[in-house]
Amino acid sequence: MFRYNKILNRSILITGSTKGLGNNLARRFIKDEKYDTLFIHGSSNETVTNSLTKILQEHNNLQNKYVIGVVCDFGLGNDQDNLSVELMDLKKNQFYKLDNFKSFLQQYPLDDIILNHAISQEKLFIKLNNIEINKILNINIISYLQLANSVLNNWLIKNLKTKNIKTITTIGSILNDFEKQEIKGNSIYAMSKKNVEILSQVLSLEYGSRYKWLKIMHHNIPLLSDSSLVPNKVLLEKMNVKEDTIENVSKNIYNKLISQK
Repeated sequence: MFRYNKILNRSILITGSTKGLGNNLARRFIKDEKYDTLFIHGSSNETVTNSLTKILQEHNNLQNKYVIGVVCDFGLGNDQDNLSVELMDLKKNQFYKLDNFKSFLQQYPLDDIILNHAISQEKLFIKLNNIEINKILNINIISYLQLANSVLNNWLIKNLKTKNIKTITTIGSILNDFEKQEIKGNSIYAMSKKNVEILSQVLSLEYGSRYKWLKIMHHNIPLLSDSSLVPNKVLLEKMNVKEDTIENVSKNIYNKLISQK
């Protein structure tokens, strides 16, 4: 089992961070001197290994930082306690398996978590089968609920009197704006992301004012023109939907988060 000897500053886990918006955010925190431990999450060994390899190639001087891969596929089931987690440190060529995310959070304390992972299905509602529906709900809603629950339980037990700011950030989409539904074929994705927004609001209501050190944020991001989440780019050209780039959106989320410290 590998362990870092001491967390000097801050640690952060960004889910769904092997590519796209999550990966861009991760690269910002690598450059942030306040953070010495960054956990990059993906659903497979291959995607996490590829992401870590690129980071190590691009950043030769990571002596004072720990960049650790976290492999867990939330689409495999709706019970977090039964989903194993694999940690990897390619720099030291070390790998370790944990029983579940609760074990990970107990052994590797976090200061910040960004819940960013998601999947989408470009199908009309009646074309979706039960397997597809369950997978989307497991990834886009159930895992968010269980991760937020585990993180908060861990923090509230250990940090009732702490002065160190801790943050939970959730990522949504303008596609969950049901007052202005413009894109067909994203019904379950839009519905699930609306629930993520409500989750953030509920957590803020129940705990935000009670614990001054806890900051909970939600970002409804524009449609990312350079993302693979919605592959039908021809569709975007026909719709009057607000678009932006991964770089700009990532910068806004990062600036908002670090301003809470």
